[in-house]
Amino acid sequence: MNITALLHININCSDFERSQTFYEMLGFKILMPVPAEGTGDVAAAVGMTSYTVQGALMRHPSGPIIDLLQWQQLNGTTTRFICFKDPDGTVLELVDMGAS
Repeated sequence: MNITALLHININCSDFERSQTFYEMLGFKILMPVPAEGTGDVAAAVGMTSYTVQGALMRHPSGPIIDLLQWQQLNGTTTRFICFKDPDGTVLELVDMGAS
């Protein structure tokens, strides 16, 4: 399998404002804010019934886009997340969307 395109890279953070400032220092600019609440089809697309988040899509002038998110509340979900480090210390995230 070959990846032919990337939409964005998702980055979860514990403090949105602090992380936004950091990525802005690297040259990223807010492209669009992420809606604060997700319900219905939007929440179902990520395996949840509802959630609250603070975030934004941010674009670097060279092209890459990140989705910077601070999850504030996850409700009624069977979704499970696990984060771990690869041999070089890069944090990876796997998502189990629950039974289908």
